Amino acid sequence: MDTDDDRIKEPDVVSEAEAYAQIEDEFGFVPVKLFYLPDGVEFENIDFTDNAQNVCMGYCGENQETIVYTIYPNYRTGSIGRDVEDELVDEYEKIVSDITIGIKEYLVEGNQTSRYKASFEYQNVHYFLEMSNIEKQEAEKIIENSYFN
Repeated sequence: MDTDDDRIKEPDVVSEAEAYAQIEDEFGFVPVKLFYLPDGVEFENIDFTDNAQNVCMGYCGENQETIVYTIYPNYRTGSIGRDVEDELVDEYEKIVSDITIGIKEYLVEGNQTSRYKASFEYQNVHYFLEMSNIEKQEAEKIIENSYFN
């Protein structure tokens, strides 16, 4: 995450497992975990934002695949903004572990690739997943293999 915001702190986390443990310690709940990643995509970083009380986990791949997984325990008191909105080409829902997940597919302006956004609420916590440079079936596989404890 590229930011000049002094409220961002980056803990010394070396693995995805430690990142999930850090979330449990910081917020007091066990987050929904991503159990599937496409080949070559790996956990890269975690950022906690103090004022917004959210956490963002980043994943990157060998072929410029990116996954941004954001958890908002206090979503109703925060907001999300995006400067450029790509063209929405599809919107649908999937049920995973009895949880309804809203999925949006966007056409990325300029390079004719798709970007996927998924959002859901689980145990009063909001989750957002944004996936770029990933094929649709891989994006759906990530979503379908989310672990709800």
